[in-house]
Amino acid sequence: MLTHAQRGHRDLRWAALDASAWAAALFASVWLRYDFRPERVFALDTWIAVAGVVVVHLVAGAVLRLYGRSRVRGSYEEAVDLTIAVAVTAVVLLVWLLIVYPPLVPRSSPARPDRWPWP
Repeated sequence: MLTHAQRGHRDLRWAALDASAWAAALFASVWLRYDFRPERVFALDTWIAVAGVVVVHLVAGAVLRLYGRSRVRGSYEEAVDLTIAVAVTAVVLLVWLLIVYPPLVPRSSPARPDRWPWP
């Protein structure tokens, strides 16, 4: 049986894993969208978007007690809570990208007119 402190550290590891998955996915999507140009991937705008997404996901996870509740990993309840946290994070990111102009990360298509390579 794990002590409360050990369980807390394990929960922090799961939160860090989820946050790193969001960060990797956002960096990969920007990298693919901008034709594998690393200077666009690691721009300040992308870092701001990654930080925002990570914070939103961790807050959603905290509200749902995704990381604080002791439960069986991989259970139905955990999968439902994780799905809700991911959906909330994705909707917040989508709304943020639709409201903020110019967008911090690409909206996928079409390319932003102010950064087209042709005149």
